Amino acid sequence: MSSLRVRFPRAAAAHFVRGARSKEFQDWTRSSPPPDSAFADGSPVSKDEAHDLVRVTMDVPGCSFNGNHRALFYVLEALVGTEAVVDAILDALEALPDKRITHEIGGPDRKTGGPAYLLGFMLRRLSPASRTTREKRLRALLDHAHALCAKASSTNWELIPVIESVLDGWSAPSLTTPGGYVYASRYVFATDDLERLRALLASKDTILDYGVLDVHFVYLLGPEIIESLGKRRPLKVALSAMFEDLGKIRHPAVVALFLEYVGKPMAKDWPLQWFRAHEKYARPLLESMRGEKAKAVLGAM
Repeated sequence: MSSLRVRFPRAAAAHFVRGARSKEFQDWTRSSPPPDSAFADGSPVSKDEAHDLVRVTMDVPGCSFNGNHRALFYVLEALVGTEAVVDAILDALEALPDKRITHEIGGPDRKTGGPAYLLGFMLRRLSPASRTTREKRLRALLDHAHALCAKASSTNWELIPVIESVLDGWSAPSLTTPGGYVYASRYVFATDDLERLRALLASKDTILDYGVLDVHFVYLLGPEIIESLGKRRPLKVALSAMFEDLGKIRHPAVVALFLEYVGKPMAKDWPLQWFRAHEKYARPLLESMRGEKAKAVLGAM
């Protein structure tokens, strides 16, 4: 979910992305914040500069693809366009040293796998012709990576499985190999068999990231998928994201889910904020419900 949601003030955007040039910004351990001077320049960002900021970011290996790294790519996309950022990511992937493709460097190299994952969303925002051209480049990169890994008898298990899932959906080997934990986020691009995806998300053995159903799955499968969650609920740290993202969906399942959190300290005042903001839609549904919480919300609206 969080991989799709980035909100950033446009006036601060250019300042933010230039922070990527600092070693502190790129440090995946977050040992110290970048100096204020790293964000001093707020002048317009050119496509060439955006290309270089992507390269700088992907040149630095790291075991975590932190929120600031992820936001960098989306903010650059808003500033210079999707094609420019997709091309910059592809250029950086194609320029990787062989060992960053064939070997893990001190752990999973998510500074390559993270941008490759974002490609899966960005490619969908391109025109069909533009997407086809860039998917061919990504396919050629994957073929090259497979050849390198076969020769080295070693594989970067972060980068290659991500590219396979972006390009091949359910056919990706990492999605069809039995064993291990089943994380829903790994299947976000498995859109070539929606019924299979629906069954996977409904399974109690599927792990939802932070316990939250990604709104992208609701878009693909319909709001009814929310009801298949059973008793699985998000972690406290992800509650605000749930109200923001699933709150965009108008469906009785959303009303029922949000009603559960009324009066719970962990949810703060987010449920009532949502019901007040969507009163015209929610009121008739609440009036049809029995229970003290529905009455309490109606009285507070």
